[in-house]
Amino acid sequence: MKPIVSICAMAAMMFSAVAWANPKETVPIDYPVVGFDAGNCGDFIVKADFHVYGYLRIYLNQDGSIDKVFYNEDYLNGIYYNENYPNEWLAGTTEHVQQWEHYENGEMDRFVISGPEYKVIVPGYGAVLLSVGHVIWEAPDWNLSFTAGPSIYADDDALDAICAMLRP
Repeated sequence: MKPIVSICAMAAMMFSAVAWANPKETVPIDYPVVGFDAGNCGDFIVKADFHVYGYLRIYLNQDGSIDKVFYNEDYLNGIYYNENYPNEWLAGTTEHVQQWEHYENGEMDRFVISGPEYKVIVPGYGAVLLSVGHVIWEAPDWNLSFTAGPSIYADDDALDAICAMLRP
Protein backbone atom coordinates (compact mmCIF):
# COMPACT_ATOMS: atom_id res chain seq x y z
CA MET A 1 0.00 0.00 0.00
CA LYS A 2 2.86 2.40 0.74
CA PRO A 3 4.18 2.41 -2.84
CA ILE A 4 0.73 3.40 -4.18
CA VAL A 5 0.39 6.21 -1.60
CA SER A 6 3.93 7.40 -2.39
CA ILE A 7 3.26 7.42 -6.13
CA CYS A 8 -0.02 9.30 -5.61
CA ALA A 9 1.68 11.81 -3.28
CA MET A 10 4.52 12.33 -5.77
CA ALA A 11 2.06 12.80 -8.66
CA ALA A 12 0.05 15.31 -6.60
CA MET A 13 3.20 17.31 -5.81
CA MET A 14 4.30 17.28 -9.45
CA PHE A 15 0.83 18.31 -10.63
CA SER A 16 0.56 21.14 -8.10
CA ALA A 17 3.97 22.49 -9.12
CA VAL A 18 2.95 22.48 -12.77
CA ALA A 19 -0.61 23.72 -12.24
CA TRP A 20 0.38 27.13 -10.85
CA ALA A 21 2.67 27.79 -13.83
CA ASN A 22 -0.17 27.26 -16.31
CA PRO A 23 -2.78 29.90 -17.06
CA LYS A 24 -5.50 29.95 -14.43
CA GLU A 25 -8.01 31.21 -16.93
CA THR A 26 -8.23 32.04 -20.63
CA VAL A 27 -10.84 34.65 -21.48
CA PRO A 28 -11.97 35.59 -25.00
CA ILE A 29 -11.72 39.27 -25.97
CA ASP A 30 -14.23 40.73 -28.43
CA TYR A 31 -15.23 44.38 -28.07
CA PRO A 32 -15.33 47.70 -29.98
CA VAL A 33 -13.15 50.69 -29.08
CA VAL A 34 -14.54 54.11 -30.04
CA GLY A 35 -12.79 57.44 -29.62
CA PHE A 36 -9.41 56.16 -28.43
CA ASP A 37 -6.80 58.94 -28.18
CA ALA A 38 -4.17 57.75 -30.68
CA GLY A 39 -2.02 60.87 -30.75
CA ASN A 40 -1.79 64.61 -30.15
CA CYS A 41 -1.21 66.86 -33.18
CA GLY A 42 -1.05 70.01 -31.07
CA ASP A 43 -4.22 71.68 -32.38
CA PHE A 44 -6.31 68.49 -32.32
CA ILE A 45 -6.31 64.91 -31.03
CA VAL A 46 -6.16 61.96 -33.44
CA LYS A 47 -8.92 59.56 -32.45
CA ALA A 48 -9.19 55.89 -33.41
CA ASP A 49 -12.09 53.47 -33.66
CA PHE A 50 -11.36 49.76 -34.03
CA HIS A 51 -12.49 46.32 -32.91
CA VAL A 52 -10.40 44.18 -30.57
CA TYR A 53 -10.54 40.42 -30.92
CA GLY A 54 -8.40 37.79 -29.18
CA TYR A 55 -7.92 36.41 -25.68
CA LEU A 56 -6.26 37.07 -22.37
CA ARG A 57 -4.64 34.59 -20.01
CA ILE A 58 -4.21 35.04 -16.30
CA TYR A 59 -1.15 33.37 -14.72
CA LEU A 60 -1.03 32.81 -10.96
CA ASN A 61 1.73 32.35 -8.41
CA GLN A 62 1.72 29.30 -6.13
CA ASP A 63 -0.07 31.33 -3.44
CA GLY A 64 -2.90 32.15 -5.88
CA SER A 65 -1.92 35.79 -6.46
CA ILE A 66 -1.65 37.11 -10.02
CA ASP A 67 1.82 36.75 -11.55
CA LYS A 68 1.03 38.19 -14.99
CA VAL A 69 -1.77 38.75 -17.45
CA PHE A 70 -1.12 38.14 -21.16
CA TYR A 71 -3.24 39.77 -23.87
CA ASN A 72 -3.11 38.39 -27.42
CA GLU A 73 -5.12 40.81 -29.54
CA ASP A 74 -5.93 41.74 -33.11
CA TYR A 75 -7.08 45.29 -33.80
CA LEU A 76 -9.50 45.10 -36.73
CA ASN A 77 -11.23 47.63 -39.02
CA GLY A 78 -9.39 50.64 -37.65
CA ILE A 79 -10.10 54.22 -38.66
CA TYR A 80 -8.20 57.32 -37.53
CA TYR A 81 -9.70 60.81 -37.54
CA ASN A 82 -9.41 64.39 -36.32
CA GLU A 83 -11.56 64.72 -33.19
CA ASN A 84 -13.17 67.85 -34.70
CA TYR A 85 -13.93 66.21 -38.08
CA PRO A 86 -14.97 62.60 -37.34
CA ASN A 87 -16.49 62.03 -40.80
CA GLU A 88 -13.12 62.42 -42.56
CA TRP A 89 -10.87 59.51 -41.67
CA LEU A 90 -7.87 57.42 -42.67
CA ALA A 91 -8.07 53.64 -42.78
CA GLY A 92 -5.97 51.53 -40.47
CA THR A 93 -4.91 47.96 -41.11
CA THR A 94 -5.21 44.83 -39.01
CA GLU A 95 -2.64 44.85 -36.22
CA HIS A 96 -1.54 41.98 -34.01
CA VAL A 97 -0.54 43.12 -30.54
CA GLN A 98 0.71 41.31 -27.47
CA GLN A 99 0.59 42.93 -24.05
CA TRP A 100 1.82 41.75 -20.66
CA GLU A 101 0.97 43.02 -17.21
CA HIS A 102 3.57 41.88 -14.64
CA TYR A 103 2.74 41.81 -10.92
CA GLU A 104 4.86 41.85 -7.79
CA ASN A 105 3.21 41.32 -4.37
CA GLY A 106 -0.24 41.75 -5.90
CA GLU A 107 0.55 45.11 -7.53
CA MET A 108 1.22 45.66 -11.23
CA ASP A 109 4.87 46.70 -11.56
CA ARG A 110 5.46 46.57 -15.33
CA PHE A 111 3.39 46.90 -18.51
CA VAL A 112 4.76 45.69 -21.88
CA ILE A 113 3.40 46.11 -25.41
CA SER A 114 4.90 44.25 -28.40
CA GLY A 115 3.88 44.37 -32.03
CA PRO A 116 2.58 46.95 -34.50
CA GLU A 117 0.13 48.67 -32.22
CA TYR A 118 -1.07 51.25 -34.74
CA LYS A 119 -0.54 51.36 -38.48
CA VAL A 120 -2.31 53.90 -40.71
CA ILE A 121 -2.36 54.13 -44.52
CA VAL A 122 -1.85 57.78 -45.58
CA PRO A 123 -2.76 58.43 -49.26
CA GLY A 124 0.31 59.50 -51.26
CA TYR A 125 2.60 58.62 -48.37
CA GLY A 126 2.00 54.96 -47.56
CA ALA A 127 1.98 53.13 -44.26
CA VAL A 128 2.73 55.13 -41.14
CA LEU A 129 3.78 52.97 -38.22
CA LEU A 130 2.83 54.71 -35.02
CA SER A 131 4.04 52.15 -32.56
CA VAL A 132 6.07 49.14 -33.61
CA GLY A 133 8.42 46.96 -31.64
CA HIS A 134 8.57 46.78 -27.89
CA VAL A 135 7.57 49.33 -25.22
CA ILE A 136 7.88 48.96 -21.43
CA TRP A 137 6.52 51.13 -18.61
CA GLU A 138 7.52 50.46 -15.00
CA ALA A 139 5.99 51.31 -11.61
CA PRO A 140 5.82 53.27 -9.43
CA ASP A 141 5.78 56.37 -11.66
CA TRP A 142 4.90 54.53 -14.95
CA ASN A 143 7.57 56.32 -16.93
CA LEU A 144 8.59 54.76 -20.22
CA SER A 145 11.64 52.64 -19.37
CA PHE A 146 12.36 50.99 -22.75
CA THR A 147 11.35 51.32 -26.39
CA ALA A 148 12.52 49.62 -29.58
CA GLY A 149 11.20 50.70 -32.97
CA PRO A 150 9.18 53.81 -33.88
CA SER A 151 6.78 54.69 -31.11
CA ILE A 152 4.19 57.37 -30.48
CA TYR A 153 5.18 57.05 -26.84
CA ALA A 154 8.79 58.11 -27.43
CA ASP A 155 8.87 60.02 -30.76
CA ASP A 156 6.80 63.18 -31.20
CA ASP A 157 7.54 63.24 -34.98
CA ALA A 158 5.86 59.86 -35.59
CA LEU A 159 2.47 61.53 -36.08
CA ASP A 160 3.51 64.26 -38.56
CA ALA A 161 2.17 62.61 -41.75
CA ILE A 162 -1.12 61.69 -40.10
CA CYS A 163 -1.55 65.15 -38.57
CA ALA A 164 -0.91 66.75 -41.97
CA MET A 165 -3.54 64.55 -43.63
CA LEU A 166 -6.17 65.09 -40.95
CA ARG A 167 -5.60 68.83 -40.45
CA PRO A 168 -8.33 70.95 -42.16
